[in-house]
Amino acid sequence: MAPKLSDLTECGAPELPSAKNLMGSLILNSLLVVRYRPEFRGLVFNFVRRLEHAYREYGEARRHLTAYVASDRGTMMSLYFRAARPI
Repeated sequence: MAPKLSDLTECGAPELPSAKNLMGSLILNSLLVVRYRPEFRGLVFNFVRRLEHAYREYGEARRHLTAYVASDRGTMMSLYFRAARPI
Protein backbone atom coordinates (compact mmCIF):
# COMPACT_ATOMS: atom_id res chain seq x y z
CA MET A 1 0.00 0.00 0.00
CA ALA A 2 1.00 3.59 -0.44
CA PRO A 3 2.89 5.14 2.45
CA LYS A 4 1.00 8.01 4.05
CA LEU A 5 -2.31 6.74 2.66
CA SER A 6 -3.96 7.62 5.96
CA ASP A 7 -2.93 11.26 5.37
CA LEU A 8 -5.09 11.42 2.25
CA THR A 9 -8.05 13.68 3.03
CA GLU A 10 -9.19 14.89 -0.36
CA CYS A 11 -8.96 14.03 -4.02
CA GLY A 12 -6.53 16.51 -5.55
CA ALA A 13 -7.08 15.32 -9.11
CA PRO A 14 -8.91 18.06 -11.00
CA GLU A 15 -12.11 17.17 -12.79
CA LEU A 16 -11.68 17.32 -16.53
CA PRO A 17 -14.37 18.75 -18.80
CA SER A 18 -16.43 16.17 -20.61
CA ALA A 19 -14.63 14.66 -23.56
CA LYS A 20 -15.95 15.30 -26.99
CA ASN A 21 -16.23 12.47 -29.46
CA LEU A 22 -12.60 12.64 -30.54
CA MET A 23 -12.65 9.54 -32.71
CA GLY A 24 -15.83 10.59 -34.49
CA SER A 25 -14.37 14.04 -35.12
CA LEU A 26 -11.15 12.51 -36.40
CA ILE A 27 -13.00 10.22 -38.79
CA LEU A 28 -15.16 13.03 -40.17
CA ASN A 29 -12.20 15.36 -40.50
CA SER A 30 -10.11 12.70 -42.23
CA LEU A 31 -12.92 12.08 -44.71
CA LEU A 32 -13.88 15.69 -45.39
CA VAL A 33 -11.02 18.02 -44.46
CA VAL A 34 -7.59 16.52 -43.78
CA ARG A 35 -5.98 13.78 -45.83
CA TYR A 36 -3.38 11.90 -43.82
CA ARG A 37 -0.64 10.12 -45.65
CA PRO A 38 -1.23 6.35 -45.45
CA GLU A 39 1.89 5.76 -43.33
CA PHE A 40 0.62 8.22 -40.68
CA ARG A 41 -3.09 7.42 -40.71
CA GLY A 42 -2.77 4.40 -38.41
CA LEU A 43 -0.55 6.30 -35.99
CA VAL A 44 -3.02 9.17 -35.74
CA PHE A 45 -5.98 6.85 -35.17
CA ASN A 46 -4.11 4.83 -32.53
CA PHE A 47 -3.04 8.02 -30.76
CA VAL A 48 -6.61 9.31 -30.56
CA ARG A 49 -7.91 5.89 -29.49
CA ARG A 50 -5.37 5.74 -26.66
CA LEU A 51 -6.11 9.37 -25.72
CA GLU A 52 -9.81 8.58 -25.32
CA HIS A 53 -8.95 5.51 -23.24
CA ALA A 54 -6.62 7.50 -20.95
CA TYR A 55 -9.29 10.18 -20.52
CA ARG A 56 -11.88 7.59 -19.45
CA GLU A 57 -9.43 5.85 -17.09
CA TYR A 58 -8.50 9.16 -15.45
CA GLY A 59 -12.17 9.92 -14.83
CA GLU A 60 -12.76 6.47 -13.33
CA ALA A 61 -9.70 6.73 -11.07
CA ARG A 62 -10.78 10.18 -9.91
CA ARG A 63 -14.30 8.92 -9.19
CA HIS A 64 -12.98 5.96 -7.14
CA LEU A 65 -10.49 8.13 -5.24
CA THR A 66 -13.20 10.66 -4.38
CA ALA A 67 -15.44 7.84 -3.12
CA TYR A 68 -12.56 6.38 -1.10
CA VAL A 69 -11.78 9.68 0.63
CA ALA A 70 -15.48 10.14 1.50
CA SER A 71 -15.90 6.58 2.82
CA ASP A 72 -15.13 4.68 5.98
CA ARG A 73 -11.61 3.76 4.95
CA GLY A 74 -11.42 0.50 6.83
CA THR A 75 -14.20 -1.01 4.78
CA MET A 76 -13.55 0.65 1.44
CA MET A 77 -9.97 -0.30 0.59
CA SER A 78 -11.22 -1.76 -2.69
CA LEU A 79 -11.97 1.81 -3.87
CA TYR A 80 -8.35 2.75 -3.30
CA PHE A 81 -7.14 -0.24 -5.28
CA ARG A 82 -9.57 0.54 -8.11
CA ALA A 83 -8.24 4.11 -8.25
CA ALA A 84 -4.63 2.92 -8.26
CA ARG A 85 -5.02 0.19 -10.89
CA PRO A 86 -2.64 0.33 -13.81
CA ILE A 87 -4.00 1.37 -17.18
